[in-house]
Amino acid sequence: MKRLLTLLLVLLPSLMLPAQDNLLQRLLDANTPDALKATFTMQRHSPMLLEDIKADGVVYLKAPDKIRWELLRPAPKVTIFNGDIPSARRLTLPKEKDFACSWEETDGELLLVLIPLRKDFKRMFARIVLHADKKTLLIHDVRLFGNDGEETFIKFSNITTDADLPLELFIKE
Repeated sequence: MKRLLTLLLVLLPSLMLPAQDNLLQRLLDANTPDALKATFTMQRHSPMLLEDIKADGVVYLKAPDKIRWELLRPAPKVTIFNGDIPSARRLTLPKEKDFACSWEETDGELLLVLIPLRKDFKRMFARIVLHADKKTLLIHDVRLFGNDGEETFIKFSNITTDADLPLELFIKE
């Protein structure tokens, strides 16, 4: 779970690729607010399991480096990053050359497909698909496709980008 969350944290900078109408820069700006709160549902499919794993919870983000990932079901668990992302020492931030990025517009939605080019990302993922609202540019769906047939789908809802988040949310107990 921490590896997945860390990857989501470092993915957004990789979207800063040249585009004729600066769409990707606007997408990055929209998805890096000062504070964000959203509910999420997550489903993980693995060919090794008889059933998909399902979970839901709440995520809180506060710029520049605070995250609270709170699983509510099936088993409550809280993961907090407060400027101390442990996986960051193993994972460097993506650059333009780390992903091939393509996008298309559909009715009310933007679809972005990231294909890993860097060796460590290639080992983890075959591709990453992001769905964003065309008007707000907020990412609401993330699909991570593993090379081994695993898929993780995260759907964000009730997204609030002007949330007043107390710092106590990001204190590890």
